[in-house]
Amino acid sequence: MCAKHYWWGVKLLMCLAGGGCLHFLLNPLLHDQDHYENRDMGTQTVVLFEKSGKNMNSIITIHPYKHRGLWVFDDDSVGLLREPFVSGADVIIDRLVEAIPNAEQGFTLLFSAYAFPGYQAELEWRREDGAGNWYYSPALDAEGWLCPALLKYFEQAPKKIYVQCMPERPRVQ
Repeated sequence: MCAKHYWWGVKLLMCLAGGGCLHFLLNPLLHDQDHYENRDMGTQTVVLFEKSGKNMNSIITIHPYKHRGLWVFDDDSVGLLREPFVSGADVIIDRLVEAIPNAEQGFTLLFSAYAFPGYQAELEWRREDGAGNWYYSPALDAEGWLCPALLKYFEQAPKKIYVQCMPERPRVQ
């Protein structure tokens, strides 16, 4: 068996405050698959691996906040500063964070091309437009455009994106 076809690395288990556990599988050798299912009982698995030179996560985390009236986010790991959500994506965020106190000051947004426990909204790819892509949320009956920054996280625009918004958690020092 070729080395690129088997799993290796470090398996980390992080127990969450609510009693749930998260498994992280570090897999820098897997190049020809984009998803791994772990059937461990009662845990959620997040797969971290390298594909075509990009670090890829099954679940990606960003921390949007309001800046001059726009939802924006920073991600030093991919070179983004105050990257805005526009053209309906901002409206989708407004709807998803309605129950988060002070979301304008910052919140955590999880997203993935794969369904994960607790996701709030499923966004379905509709069409390409310029360098970006339009997505539709059936649950919110809303459409939003995601700019080319999406491709900093995915090699191509996924057919579906699953999203969850939650309050910021205090940083551990």
